[in-house]
Amino acid sequence: MWKPVLKVLENLHNDADNVAQRTTATGLIKQMESFEFVLILHLMIRLLGKTNNLSQCLQLKNQNIVRAVGLIKTTLEDIQEIRLNGWDELFKEVTDFCVKYNIVVPNMEDTATANGRSRTWGGQLVTYNHHFKNEIFNVLHDQLIVELNNRFAERSTQLLRCIACLDPKNSFANYNEDKLVDLANMYAADFSTYEVTFVLRNQLDSFIREARTDPHLMNCNDLGHLAMNMVLADMHTNFPL
Repeated sequence: MWKPVLKVLENLHNDADNVAQRTTATGLIKQMESFEFVLILHLMIRLLGKTNNLSQCLQLKNQNIVRAVGLIKTTLEDIQEIRLNGWDELFKEVTDFCVKYNIVVPNMEDTATANGRSRTWGGQLVTYNHHFKNEIFNVLHDQLIVELNNRFAERSTQLLRCIACLDPKNSFANYNEDKLVDLANMYAADFSTYEVTFVLRNQLDSFIREARTDPHLMNCNDLGHLAMNMVLADMHTNFPL
């Protein structure tokens, strides 16, 4: 797609009706044929590729909570690994691409002004290597890591792990009584110590034995169907907690 896009921009330049259109096309060609643009393009392709599975999983109508929680963890680990050890591989990939398409690769030891600084006012000079690696590569990874951590904080993922223990698939294969008790402890205002320690555990013991044999629940595929079928079978009155 690289050459076709550039060809379209050249055609836009040649067929432009006014100076503004020609200037825009010229500017876009110049931007595309810069090392920095190619670097960011390849970096975004990699990052979007790493987050794609998680994104697709979270958009599923019948969401698999267990898989989603696992993907959150592995996605963060993958991004952190790339940040720590992925620069050299990316740099070679971008350099090879630039050589192939006759794009100038700057000398990484030459200097440029740091982001947000002006030469006029004696702005700090940094090497191109520092600029590309620290100000672009590392910053983009850090921003993505922060965003994922903000959206999926440890307490939130812990909540999902606990809820996933009620996933009815495969005869409640993920059932874990201790995690469900932990879930109740997260809502201390709704459960007394006595309810959590004695009543809830007894109800959970009875619930899981009945749920694994009850025809109303055996074919449930998600938590929504589980809740509806429990109400239809009047089980919510037997297991109110």
